[in-house]
Amino acid sequence: MKLIVSAETKEQINAYQQYADEIVVGLKGLACSALSGMTIDEIIDLEPCSVFMNGLFFPEQLSHVEDCMKKLKDWGVISLYFADPSVVLIARKLDMVDCLIYRPESLVTSSYDMQFWDELGLKAISISPLLTKEECEILLKTTKHNELTIHGRLMMSFSKRPLLQSYQKQIQKDLNLYKNRHLTLQETKREGKMPVFEDETGTYIYTDFVLESFMYINDFEKAGLTRGFVDTTFLSKEAVVDALKLYREVNQSNAEMIRQNYREKYQELDLSSGYYEQKTIK
Repeated sequence: MKLIVSAETKEQINAYQQYADEIVVGLKGLACSALSGMTIDEIIDLEPCSVFMNGLFFPEQLSHVEDCMKKLKDWGVISLYFADPSVVLIARKLDMVDCLIYRPESLVTSSYDMQFWDELGLKAISISPLLTKEECEILLKTTKHNELTIHGRLMMSFSKRPLLQSYQKQIQKDLNLYKNRHLTLQETKREGKMPVFEDETGTYIYTDFVLESFMYINDFEKAGLTRGFVDTTFLSKEAVVDALKLYREVNQSNAEMIRQNYREKYQELDLSSGYYEQKTIK
């Protein structure tokens, strides 16, 4: 299994690259993520890595998308994450299909999804992390061109609408909600606080817990996991580096100890095994 990790700054890239096999950065304005994105010029000033371009695009954006893809190809992009099917059509024209990774966050939930995208010749398909362990293993066995988020906060909701600014206008108060990384939502019947963030691409809501997979990673590898993704959104550099190190070390005999030690060190993260042991339909 390759370890893939997202990053926002050159400092983070330098800290993560000795422990990860692949670094992913977000392309500003075209990525569906609350990660701080970089401009195309900032990205091609880096050593070649992978890029999030997994937004959903209006027709008038496609010429810009194609221009960026041309620059990324010339630069030597390792993997290009996407969600909009139009990217596949552009990639065929540019001979870039074999570097595409389909990542629509929570949509890939069946073997039919996996088979459809795999037949297009993509580099990998990212499985929804909102599934049970058993469901994940079934999908991992469908194709070797797979990826699964194994660590980090999970995106629960995304809207292209400026929901926080609309709320601010509704209550007629200036609350500094735009591009504020310190905001959370709390449902009336739940104790957890979900990070919420709005930028020019829309509004993002993430889980009130941080997923960790130390007890499951060996079973996922046996099922055929080839790419384990660590999403660093709203995580400290230290917590990410420790997680990367531990996923390199974890095995069946030490998994419980590793999980316990990590959870004790980062209690403030509300670490959880997510939906692995939950029924999809109750």
